Amino acid sequence: MGEVVSAKETFNREDKSILGGIWKILDESDIVIWHNGIKFDKKKLYSKFIEHGMPPPAKFMDVDTCKVSKEVLGQSYNRLDELGKKFGIGSKIEMHFDDWKMCLTNDKSAQEYLENMLIYCKRDISPLLEDVYLKLLPYIPAHPNMNLYSTLEQDVCRNCESTDLNWGGKPYATPQGLWDSWRCNSCGAVGRGTGKIHKIKGTSVA
Repeated sequence: MGEVVSAKETFNREDKSILGGIWKILDESDIVIWHNGIKFDKKKLYSKFIEHGMPPPAKFMDVDTCKVSKEVLGQSYNRLDELGKKFGIGSKIEMHFDDWKMCLTNDKSAQEYLENMLIYCKRDISPLLEDVYLKLLPYIPAHPNMNLYSTLEQDVCRNCESTDLNWGGKPYATPQGLWDSWRCNSCGAVGRGTGKIHKIKGTSVA
């Protein structure tokens, strides 16, 4: 999905026409996945919402793949384009500064450039961001707990909500004790069950 302003709107620096759609998506979302969105996109959007008299969207949780890359991986560069290349997903569509400048001319070609920018931005979301997120998924320690949204009675992967769990690995250790562990056969994440049942070398777990 995506929207683009008209050449005239761009020339006049008007953007209200495309804010309603993104506001609705954020308002309806439980979890938003973006790249550097916490530091950049979210703040820019909220600034625009206030500027145009719009209320804040309903509360949602964030997964920021740029933040995850910085905290969990040892990449030299954490840009989405670089991660896409490193993970074998692909890269951004090549654009230059002059392409962006042409969007501001308000002549007949400006709208074509704007439509090209929409294609450019859509590719950033899929396949780039989507596939980078799926690569990182099992490594995201603070991923929103998908158990919160599951209607199933059985254990599910907290990262992807899959029920295809392989139990029986080494105990899952926390400061509170040792727990039965599982590995998700769908995304690869590691997690734990709900009961503290293990003893190791005579050390009991309260």
